[in-house]
Amino acid sequence: MKAVKSQLSLDPVTLEIVWGRLQAVIDEAEVTLMRTAFSPIIREAFDFGVVLLDSQGGSVSQSQRSMPSFVGTLPRTMQAALERFPASTWQPGDVLGTNDPWLGTGHLPDMTMVRPVFRSGRIVAYVGCIGHWADIGGAIWSADSRELFEEGLRIPLSKIRNRGKVNDDLLSIVLANVRLPEQVRGDIYAQLATLDVGLRARYGPPSGRSPTERTGTRWSSMASMVPWSFGRRSRSKMNRSSSTGRGRHRRRNGLSTIPSTTPTR
Repeated sequence: MKAVKSQLSLDPVTLEIVWGRLQAVIDEAEVTLMRTAFSPIIREAFDFGVVLLDSQGGSVSQSQRSMPSFVGTLPRTMQAALERFPASTWQPGDVLGTNDPWLGTGHLPDMTMVRPVFRSGRIVAYVGCIGHWADIGGAIWSADSRELFEEGLRIPLSKIRNRGKVNDDLLSIVLANVRLPEQVRGDIYAQLATLDVGLRARYGPPSGRSPTERTGTRWSSMASMVPWSFGRRSRSKMNRSSSTGRGRHRRRNGLSTIPSTTPTR
């Protein structure tokens, strides 16, 4: 136990503050995707995922409405991205994207995008999102396809944006192969905006590893040091928040209160 404490330097109160901040930022990124997406599949059916990952590509937190399957597959896609593009090759403003089902996404309409979070010149985290586009081309709709080539366009791991500049050549290829180019264009830029919102941070690395890294990779170890009453109050608070947060995002950690697009009942 003492060895774990010496490695962390995060007391339970600070851990809860940082954790709440990370969750609030990723929830605001989710609202950005819901409000800016052109596809009703993303905007109304919530067929998307928004996830914050640590510097190794492991999941740290996810937005409240993220599809569970996407929460599980996005870290796998991130690992594939790091194998193809090592962390040393990433630059601020880079965004990688793919819809390859063998790299983690469910089927071709599910587009994954990830971008790095730099702090003091090094990558401390990644932000990723998956969105179900309205169309990806192909002969027939994916539910009736018998093989991948009938589903539509498969995009290998590619740079959607390079140092902040959108890859217009790749964008032109995608839009030339879909039935709804304006909707797909809108969804692409909606996902890019979502990743930009996910970059927001309040706590930088004071020394050594950043709170994002320490919170994500050491959460289970730190949780064992938190008194049971502390954890019970936190869980109770989170349950109350999730049960009342359907109609309105509550003010948390300095973020503005943002109405949800889903009407309250």
